[in-house]
Amino acid sequence: DNTLEGWKPLGGEWTIENGVIRGTLKKKESEFDKAVSIWLMYEKTEFADFELELEFRTPRPINGGVQFRTHWLPILPVPENTKPEDIVYDCYGYQANIETRVRKATGGIMEENGRGYLAEPSDESVKTLSQKNWNRMRIEAIGPKIRVYLHDVLSSEIEDEKFLKGYIFLQVRADEVIKDEPVCVEYRNIKIK
Repeated sequence: DNTLEGWKPLGGEWTIENGVIRGTLKKKESEFDKAVSIWLMYEKTEFADFELELEFRTPRPINGGVQFRTHWLPILPVPENTKPEDIVYDCYGYQANIETRVRKATGGIMEENGRGYLAEPSDESVKTLSQKNWNRMRIEAIGPKIRVYLHDVLSSEIEDEKFLKGYIFLQVRADEVIKDEPVCVEYRNIKIK
């Protein structure tokens, strides 16, 4: 399917070609837009218990992730007298991390805009990763039990009840100053049951 139907871009540039979804974060010209993260939200439905499989790759080492059981909410506190259209939103929920700049980072579980890292990835799972080629990730979320696998090797797991339902987002993130070259993460073969 070569369409982004059901997906809502939240910043950056999101395209699909030959079944590959590409999120691209470019250097911004204006002071107004200093986003370090861009998101692609699957807005058709929320998911509670599920198994999500996908493949990802980073043509250049970069950070990204798969948000799940996540909500798109205003960053608090909202300054007084802020117009509704000027309120800044962000993701709140779990993330299966993708990080190809650092060897032991992909496959960990974090809480975006919350407690940070909840589980580090296992050494065994990190050994399966390719920095520039396609990698397979599976996320299982059943009740409070969450597991992330890389190439079928258990990477991280937690038991947590803070978020039991929410949306799925794909992420591209660039913490450092965004250089003239755009950064991107590619995703494909996304399946959920």
